[in-house]
Amino acid sequence: MPDHRAPQAPQRTPSYRRARAWLIFAIALAVAASVLGMFGYSQVAAQPEARIHYIVEDGLPYGITQETVEAAAEVHGAVAYEPITMMVVERELEWDEYINGELPDGVDILLSIGYDADDLDLSLPRASRVGVVGGDEDRYSELTAVRETLMNNLTMGHGAGAVVGASITAADTLFDGATRSPLLWGALTALPLLASVWFLLAYIREVRSARAQRGRFDRARLQLARIVLELDTLEMQFSTAEALLSDAQGFFKGRDAAKARKRLRKDWEAVRESSLELARVEQALERDLIDSNAAVHSSVSAAPADLDAFETDVATLARKADSLAAAASLRVGHANSDTVLARLALPITQAIGEILRNTRHLRRSEITALESQRTAMLALVRESKVLTDGHDDPEGADAVRAQSELLQRWSTIETRMVTTLDKILGVTKITGNARTRAVERIRATSAGATESQTELRGSLGLPEPSEFGALVPAERVLLAFEQVEATNDDAASRGAPRNTDNKTLAAMAGFGVVAPIVVALLAGMFASFAEAGEPTGYGREVIGDVPLASMQIYGDMELLPNFESDALISDATTNYESISLEHVRDWMERAAEGDPKIGLFPTEIDLTVTILPAEEYLPNLAPIPDSDHYEIAYPDLLEMYDRLGADVSSEYPEVFDAATGDIRLGQAILPIWVMEDGSYSIGLPLTGEISAGVDSRLGAYYFLATELRPREVEREHPIETGTYIAFELGELGRTLEYNHMEMAEEDTSGVFWAVTFAVWGALQTVLVLGGIALEAARSRRAGAAARAQLSGIRSRLEQLALGLDLSRLDMVAVLGAGTGEKGDEAQADQRLYETALVTAWRQAQALESLPPKQQRGPEWEAQVADLDRLVSTLADQSEEVSERALEVIRASE
Repeated sequence: MPDHRAPQAPQRTPSYRRARAWLIFAIALAVAASVLGMFGYSQVAAQPEARIHYIVEDGLPYGITQETVEAAAEVHGAVAYEPITMMVVERELEWDEYINGELPDGVDILLSIGYDADDLDLSLPRASRVGVVGGDEDRYSELTAVRETLMNNLTMGHGAGAVVGASITAADTLFDGATRSPLLWGALTALPLLASVWFLLAYIREVRSARAQRGRFDRARLQLARIVLELDTLEMQFSTAEALLSDAQGFFKGRDAAKARKRLRKDWEAVRESSLELARVEQALERDLIDSNAAVHSSVSAAPADLDAFETDVATLARKADSLAAAASLRVGHANSDTVLARLALPITQAIGEILRNTRHLRRSEITALESQRTAMLALVRESKVLTDGHDDPEGADAVRAQSELLQRWSTIETRMVTTLDKILGVTKITGNARTRAVERIRATSAGATESQTELRGSLGLPEPSEFGALVPAERVLLAFEQVEATNDDAASRGAPRNTDNKTLAAMAGFGVVAPIVVALLAGMFASFAEAGEPTGYGREVIGDVPLASMQIYGDMELLPNFESDALISDATTNYESISLEHVRDWMERAAEGDPKIGLFPTEIDLTVTILPAEEYLPNLAPIPDSDHYEIAYPDLLEMYDRLGADVSSEYPEVFDAATGDIRLGQAILPIWVMEDGSYSIGLPLTGEISAGVDSRLGAYYFLATELRPREVEREHPIETGTYIAFELGELGRTLEYNHMEMAEEDTSGVFWAVTFAVWGALQTVLVLGGIALEAARSRRAGAAARAQLSGIRSRLEQLALGLDLSRLDMVAVLGAGTGEKGDEAQADQRLYETALVTAWRQAQALESLPPKQQRGPEWEAQVADLDRLVSTLADQSEEVSERALEVIRASE
C-alpha cells in the first residue's frame, strides 16, 4: 500500500540547535539586563516615602513623649525607604537586645536616650544603647552613628527632635533597602548586557559556521557526484589500458608492463572503494548538517562525521580519478594524451625559464645544461603530440610501446634536471617553503583547479623528488636567487630571518589581554573610592547665599562690656552698636568673600541672641585647672536648656514649636554667657534644624557645648561682640548647608568587583567588535586592491592576446622553424604558452564573473595573486622570445 503519511519537516542539526541556544541566552540576558536596569534605576531614583512609627516609653526626660515625637516627625519629614518602627526607652539595653536583636514584636529598632552618669565621656557613642532586629553583627558603625546623632541633637537642646534625627539616621543606614549606588547598578546592568552581546556574537559565529559548513558540504558532495557519474567512463578507460598493457608485454620488458598494470589496478580499486566509503560519509554528513532525521544506510556509523576529512578525501578521490584517467590515456596513446605531459611540463619549464633569466647567478655550464634539459623536455611534449596525432593504430601495441619509451626518456631527463638544480643550489640554505611555491605555481597554471600531479606522477612511475619532480628543486633555486638579491640590497638581512613581526604581534596580543585587566582593576578602584566618598564637611566650597533674616536680643545687653571700636577694624563706634543686624550681616558677607569654606545660610534664619549671666543658669560652672576656660557638667547643660527655652518662649513665643517643645525650623538661638568678672563666652548655636546624617557636624561633640572660652576684652584692640557673632553664624551656615547631605560609607567591595568585571567585559567587547570591524575593513581594502589588481591583469592579458600572432612568428618561424629537437621545443613551448594564456584568460573571466560578495577573502585574493604571477611569467616569456628573435634577425642580416 502507498504510504500516505505526511513527510516530516527537516529537524534542526546540532549546530543550529547550538546557535538557537546562544540566541535564547542572548535574548534572556538582554531581558535580564533590562529588568535589572529598570530595578536599579528605581532604586537609585527612589525617594523615601514610608512613615517611621514610634513607640515612646512614658516618663522620659527632655520633653520626649509620644505626642511630641510624632509632631517632630511631621515637622522634619521622618520617612524611610521601608516601614520601620522605633521604640524609645531610657534604660540600658539587655544583652539579647543589643547583641542578638531580640526585640519586642513589631519593633525594628530599640533606642535608649539615657547615658551613664558615672561616665560622661561621650566622645565615643555607645553602640550598646541601640538594638536592631536581627542582631548587630557587622553593624557597629551604623549603630554608633544612630547613637551619635541622638547625642548631637540632645547637645543642641532638642528633645523630640533628637529622637527623630536618630530615626532618620537609622532609616538611612540600617533600613535603606538595596544599595542605591549608580555605579553598582550601572555595572550590574552592564554585565548581563555585555554577556548578551557575547552570546549574540557566538550565535552569529555559529550560524555563519553552520552555513559555511553546509556550503562546503554541498561543494564536496557535488564534486563526489560528478566523480561517481564518471566512474563508468573511467572504468572503461582503465580496462582498455589494462588490456593493451597486457597485450604489449612482448614489445618491452614484462616487468615494466606488470608494474604499470599493477599501478593502474591499484588506483582503480582505490577510486572505487573510496567512492563507496565517501557515499556513506555523505549520508552521515547530511544527517549531521542538514536534517537530523535524514535516512541513512544501515552501514553508516552513528558517530558524527568529519567534514574536513570528507572534503580532503573527496579532493583526494578527484585527484586519483583524474590521475588514473590521465595515466591510462598517456600509457596507451589516446587522443590528446599529450596534454598530460604538457600539464606536467608547464610549471617545470616556466620555473626553469625564470632560472635561466637570472644568468648572473649561473655558470655557463649550468646554463647550457638547463637549456638542453628544458629543450629535451619540451621536445618530448611535442613528440607525444606527434605520436598521438599520427600513429596508424594509436590504441594498439605500437602506441603503448612508444609511450612507454617516451616516459622512460622523460624520467631520465627530469632526473638529470634535478641533479643540475641540486648542483646549482649546492649547500646554500634558503628561507621559505619551496613546496608551497610549487603548489601556487601549479594552481596558477591550472586556473586554480585541484592538482593531481603527485598521484599522476605515481601512476606514470616518474621520479618524485618532493612529490613534484623537478619543480620543487627549481623553486628552491629561485628562492636562493631571491635571498642573494635581498642580501645584496641590505647587508643587515644576512643570517637568520628576522622575527620582529612575530614579536610585535605577540606584544600586541599580550597588550590586548593585559591592558583590559589593568584598566578594569583601576576603574574598579576609582569607583570604589568614589563610592566610599569623603567627609563632605571638609574642603568643599559652600554655596549658601541667604543673609541673616532678622536678629533680636533677649536678656540685658549691659551685662557685656562696652568699648569704643577701632575705625580701622569696624564700622561700629561702640561694642553695643556692633550687636546689630546690619553689622552682623556685613561681617558675614566679608567672611564669605574671603574664605570659600564659609558662606551665608542655605535658608532664612531668624536669630535670637541671649545675653545671660552664667551663674544664674549654670550654677555649677567651674574653671578648668591651668586654663582660663570654664566647664559645664553635661547634665547641667541639658537641664539648662529647659529653663532657657521657657524664658525665651515667654518673650518670643514664635521661637519654639508648641507641639514639639523644640526650637522651630527657621529659628536659631545664640547664647552669650557673661561671667562674674565681666568676661563673656559664646555658647553652641541652637537651631530648629536637627542633626542628621553620619558625617553631620551640626552640634557634633558634646565638649563644644560644655566648654566655655571667654573672649578677651582687656587687650589694646578688642574685637566687637557683633563680629564674634558673625564668625559663629558663618560656621553655623556651613554646618547647616552640609547637614543631611552626607551619606554613610558602605562596603565598596561589591562596587569594585561589579565595576571591574563590567569595564573588563566592555573593553573585551570593544576589542572584539573593533577586531571584527578592522578585519572587515581590511577585507574590503584587500578585496578592492585585488579587484584593481585583477583589472590590471586583464589589461596585460589583452596586450598578450593582441601580440599572439607575432609571438607565434617569433617562436616558431624564427627560432624553431623546421623539424628536430629545436623545432619541437619551439612548437611545444609556443603551445604551452598559448595554453597558459588561454587558462589565464578563462581564470580572469571566472574571477570577474563572481558575485561581489564572493570577490573577497583570502582564497579569492590568493587566486588573483596566482593569476598575476602566471601573467607576469607569460609576459616575461613573451618578451624574452621577442628579444631572442630580434637577435637572430640581426645576426642574419
